[in-house]
Amino acid sequence: MKITSLCRAHLVGALVLLLFSSTAWAKKRVVVLGFSGPSPDKAESAVQQLIESSHELVPGADYLGAKKRLGIKSSSDRDVARTCAELKADAVVEGSLKKKGKRWALTVVVREGLSGRTIDTITVTLPPSKAVDKAAARQLSKIHAAIETVVAIAEEPASPSSDPTSEESDPTPEPDEDSTESEDSESAGTEAGLSATTRTRRTAAAELRAGVSLVGRNMNFNYQSSVTTKPWGYRNDLPVAGVVVAAEVYPMAFGKRTGWMSAFGLEFTADKVVAIKSKLGDKELDTSLSRFGGGLLYRWNFGKGENGPTVKLGTGWERISFAIDGNGEEVDLPNVTYDSLAVGGGLRWPFGKKFAASTDVRYLLVMSTGDMEKKENYGGAGVSGLNADVGLEYALTPKLGLRCGFRITRFAYDFDGTGTKSTNRDTDPEQDVGGAVDRYMGGYLVAGYVF
Repeated sequence: MKITSLCRAHLVGALVLLLFSSTAWAKKRVVVLGFSGPSPDKAESAVQQLIESSHELVPGADYLGAKKRLGIKSSSDRDVARTCAELKADAVVEGSLKKKGKRWALTVVVREGLSGRTIDTITVTLPPSKAVDKAAARQLSKIHAAIETVVAIAEEPASPSSDPTSEESDPTPEPDEDSTESEDSESAGTEAGLSATTRTRRTAAAELRAGVSLVGRNMNFNYQSSVTTKPWGYRNDLPVAGVVVAAEVYPMAFGKRTGWMSAFGLEFTADKVVAIKSKLGDKELDTSLSRFGGGLLYRWNFGKGENGPTVKLGTGWERISFAIDGNGEEVDLPNVTYDSLAVGGGLRWPFGKKFAASTDVRYLLVMSTGDMEKKENYGGAGVSGLNADVGLEYALTPKLGLRCGFRITRFAYDFDGTGTKSTNRDTDPEQDVGGAVDRYMGGYLVAGYVF
């Protein structure tokens, strides 16, 4: 199969971006791996001829042999860089041919030898016939080639003596001043053209987390010193254990979709205490405590490479519920169910090669408190809430990591004096209970996996 002039131009552009990023003008060594798909030999041969006209061609068999010698089985960025270092290759080109309706889609991927990163992905739509003659070439003038260029270059330049095969070396070069990918375009969302094998927490299409949590409650009321019946508060002497599950999904980031839409995501959190009892005198009453929430996210990556900070802005619904089953006993403390609109954001800042610190703060616009504001309890109130989370991440592998953190949620009440329990606590009819503060504090340890 012949490569059209439009496809040729895009492929040359990708190679120019990669191979002329250094000051040397000598021919570069380029590996062309065997193309996949039905009968791709002609397409592979055409690409080989195109590359061989300007650069030194390295057979795909040599690349596979080097992988075998090094004991490499994956195609991760690091392993591609190690294999290229063994061959002294500057670039790797892969291709695939797939049926797309009645047509054929030829996709060519160019990867940098030094870092293993994807530099460009070129997709060309071909007509039903695999052979391209002059008549078909006129039809191919409508070819639309989508070029997605990713610039994922470390901020620290690799030293001339560094070895990409070393565990301590970073095989990523310094950014190219002539790169067509600006910092602002990366900041608008995820890096372009990433495959599933190169996704990280900065660029993940999805992240699932699950683990254990510890949480304690502390509620105090503000009341007049003259009251004869003090309002019941609540206090956990020790935090209680729970199970937490959370997820972030960025639907438009799956596959190789890029652009600002790929930075929009959905989040979900569920945290439920396994077992908790509340003491009333010498009795223990069954109690439940849970947190559920979900909403929209926007992820904004700053800088280049994996050590840049990420800002996340979010809004959504959150429910925290605490209930004591009195089982016939009189309980002065009403059950609560806080339904809130949570608005805020967070910052994730990697440091070192495996660690990252994160923080998230949400203002809680409380829509309902459950039984607390009923007239037979404390009546109407102005209620405000705040949720803060501070965490530390450790990467076990590029896709699997651990995260531990501390979280506090606080609700503040300002009662208006219309409730029975806020007034009838002494001999006068004036308001006795002015407000309250309800706090939930604890920590968590979760494992997370990115897709």
